[in-house]
Amino acid sequence: MAASALHFESPRRHSLARTLSACITVSVVAVAVLVAVVSVRLSRERILHELRSESHELAERLAMRLELHLWNVDVPAINKYLVQAPLPRDVAFVRVLNEFQEPLAESGSSDPTPIVATEPVHHGRELIGFVQTGMSMRQVTALQQALVEYTVAIALIGSTVLALVAWLTTGLVLRRPLASLTAGLKRIADGDYESRLPTSSFIEIDEINGEVNTMAQIIALRTRQLETEVRERRRAEVELRAMAGDLETLVDERTRALSLTNRRLADEISRRKQAQDEILAISSYEQRRIGQDLHDSLGQELAGAAFLCGSLTRAMGKVAPNLAEQADQLTSILSQAVSETRRIAHGLTPVEPADGGLVDALKALCADASHMFGVQCSLRVHTTPGQQTDPTASTHLYRIAQEAIHNAVRHGHASRVVVTLRENRETSLGTLSIEDDGSGMPATDRATPGLGMRTMRYRAEALGGRVDVTATACGGTMVMVEYGLAGSALSDSELARL
Repeated sequence: MAASALHFESPRRHSLARTLSACITVSVVAVAVLVAVVSVRLSRERILHELRSESHELAERLAMRLELHLWNVDVPAINKYLVQAPLPRDVAFVRVLNEFQEPLAESGSSDPTPIVATEPVHHGRELIGFVQTGMSMRQVTALQQALVEYTVAIALIGSTVLALVAWLTTGLVLRRPLASLTAGLKRIADGDYESRLPTSSFIEIDEINGEVNTMAQIIALRTRQLETEVRERRRAEVELRAMAGDLETLVDERTRALSLTNRRLADEISRRKQAQDEILAISSYEQRRIGQDLHDSLGQELAGAAFLCGSLTRAMGKVAPNLAEQADQLTSILSQAVSETRRIAHGLTPVEPADGGLVDALKALCADASHMFGVQCSLRVHTTPGQQTDPTASTHLYRIAQEAIHNAVRHGHASRVVVTLRENRETSLGTLSIEDDGSGMPATDRATPGLGMRTMRYRAEALGGRVDVTATACGGTMVMVEYGLAGSALSDSELARL
């Protein structure tokens, strides 16, 4: 439809020789007409100039002859002289005027456009009258008409002759060279690129022939190059098809090998991840077990020994006062051992598997940090109700907070630390952030993280989350852990305790 809407009209075709002949003929006719017009104009001006000169000469002669008659005002003598005087044929009229330019005598016929000449007549120095002569324009008009007729006839005859000459000349000068050029171009267009146009005696045609020969040479060279490229490409395509089968086979083999390797690697990674999780779980379990053993057995035994030593000290104070002081020192040592055992047991099991375990552990951690390091450490909790926190996940979060607080005090020299715990059951997301106002984390620790940072990242990955360490607006450091809850939200009793 679009193709039918487009319509291109072919240009009208003209013969170069005929067009050139027509242009030459029109030019010659125009020049002939111009020359005729100029010739007629110049001839008319020349004739008019001669008539004016003749009119003035006649007026001067008559003024000299009629001087005495005008002085005597002898009008009959003046008329008689005008009738008998030999006047030229071109004279239209002769008038004799007095000094007041009033007519005294006149001879001749009327003419609509005469050439008039007036000559004053003096007697001595006194003006006594005027002689006025008029030359007829009839002969000038007739001559001008004859010139126009002759000029038109000559222009028509000359134009016809020149048109024939131009037709024959253009046929000899243009048609034959152009026909030869056309035939050569047709041979080249038909694929004979080795054909060459002959040298012409005309400069313009010879230049065109030279350009056409150069073009044909370039086309022939490019054609040979294309033929060579086509042969090479076909040979390359054959080789490529042969190689494609081998490549597909090799790719299939490598793909199967790579898939097998990937499966093995994925299985190995899964096994190692499972082993790491099991090691971490076992480590946490053993820590809790050892802590409980220390608290339940060794702690209780040391507490009983301290109680017995206290009783022994009181009894020895009555019997052997000198030994009572040593017994009292032994009681103090046993009491310190009980406290140290409880502290170690708490460090091994920081989070109790009961309601409020994580929050209580974080509270205790903040309180211990404030007491031990002399900093202001506070806890903020924003949670939604849910089931009890998983002890293993709570232990990971506690250890991350413990390491972050320790880094803030040791590396950042912070004076204020804020621990924030957020858990949202609707979005199943939780965050634990530790923000301090210290000097920031050293550049060396950011470039090459130590064991503590790697441990925090590993614990965050064990929770299915990640840990980010960024600088705060005041120049301190913020450690943020983002993790999925997966059933590790806080219990209702824990929230009520807050």
